[in-house]
Amino acid sequence: MRGLGHGVACLVVLLVSLGAPGLEATDERVILGWIEEVVIGDGQLRLEAKLDTGADTSTLDAKHIRRLRRKSSGERFVEFDVLDPSTGDRVRFKEPLVRMARIKQHSGRSQERPVVALDVCVGSISRRVEFTLADRRVFDYPVLLGREAMEGVIIVDPAIEATSEPACAAAESAASGSER
Repeated sequence: MRGLGHGVACLVVLLVSLGAPGLEATDERVILGWIEEVVIGDGQLRLEAKLDTGADTSTLDAKHIRRLRRKSSGERFVEFDVLDPSTGDRVRFKEPLVRMARIKQHSGRSQERPVVALDVCVGSISRRVEFTLADRRVFDYPVLLGREAMEGVIIVDPAIEATSEPACAAAESAASGSER
């Protein structure tokens, strides 16, 4: 089965390089593996992510999720913690609530989840991505990047993983010790 996935990925790469219709090669598209390291936020947090072409939306493993409303303006926010695997510390985020999303689970039941927009760096690609927040402790990876986050810029090769370090400006300044 692994050979079949690799063969399909090689065919996609070949078609892109030959300029097949609908698969134009651009400077922005990059081939990445199905598991990659990403940087979330302004370079403060490195996490492993599953690049999942079978999921529409992206999800971030979050704990202590609280929805808040500013009394003066009515603005809605979400406060949540994400575990930093390198230190074991919790990193606190407070982000504007983009919307509430109804997510259908594998069991068939729906769950309503808050959605926030965060900067993400994977490989050389930096994008603002909408994440649903959920407890992902039963999953192997704290981040799931779905099709909406990858569309037009990432091609996933299921036969490879960990192809590149995050190399975006925020990730580089965090690695060099710059302040936020």
